[in-house]
Amino acid sequence: QMCEFGWTLRVVILDTESPGPIEKAVARALHCKRINGSVEVVYQRFEASIGHALSMISRTAISEQIEEFDFFIYSENDMLITLTHVMMFIWEVAILPGDYLPGVQRFVYHKGQMTTPIVEYITWEGWPVTVANISNRWYYLPFNPHQSHFMLTRQQLLHLEGRCQYLSIRTTECPQYREFMSSLQLFGSFGDPHCSSCRLQKVIPVHTEGYFRLFLMHHLSNGSLDGGVTWGGMPMGVHFGGIQECVAQAKASSGGNMTTVCKDIVVNKTGVLDRIERPEE
Repeated sequence: QMCEFGWTLRVVILDTESPGPIEKAVARALHCKRINGSVEVVYQRFEASIGHALSMISRTAISEQIEEFDFFIYSENDMLITLTHVMMFIWEVAILPGDYLPGVQRFVYHKGQMTTPIVEYITWEGWPVTVANISNRWYYLPFNPHQSHFMLTRQQLLHLEGRCQYLSIRTTECPQYREFMSSLQLFGSFGDPHCSSCRLQKVIPVHTEGYFRLFLMHHLSNGSLDGGVTWGGMPMGVHFGGIQECVAQAKASSGGNMTTVCKDIVVNKTGVLDRIERPEE
């Protein structure tokens, strides 16, 4: 999609497996009619012993190409990033103040419903709900900022290198360093001196339900939940209903000008986000 819309792309695949038979499949998946060929793909293979430290190599790959491109995406291999996600990120970055960064709400399909035409979006990152009025628009501030990927412009990357060594940091000493490298360094707060946090605030716009939908991202593994119960999983409509209730509380209590944390919200209704037609495989 990005290629068809005029972007010049390079995909770098970091792996511990030889490309082998997947190369043709990748080339087919990345075929772009506009250029009558595949998007450029670069494979970098490492020994399996590298383990989760493989995530650190992404910073090296980005650093080596920082002057060639304007926009960079890093992702673990089970996040479905679409052109819509990219365009909404760019749109929100232009609106938000500097220390706020737009993020996404990860979801999985309800495993108990996968054999039927109707499935549910389930999230396990719901409570407590925190909302804030930022530049007269309502945003949700997730308590778990991890999202298994990041998107950043070249200007943002260069700024964050000066702020928190975002391009040059190489460490396996941080707790959860795979998550640290993929998104937690941007948003987390660590007491460990080896973990230089950028201390940005992840936000997801929630001023309308339709707009919120544009920031939902499918966690393709679908394996983090057991029937939508493990880790406090809940239907997305229930989650968004709680966010709406928290926004209402914030407007009532503070005139809508403060960050509000809502810990005890009971939502008895579900929204249209709960149930969707299962997409074609």
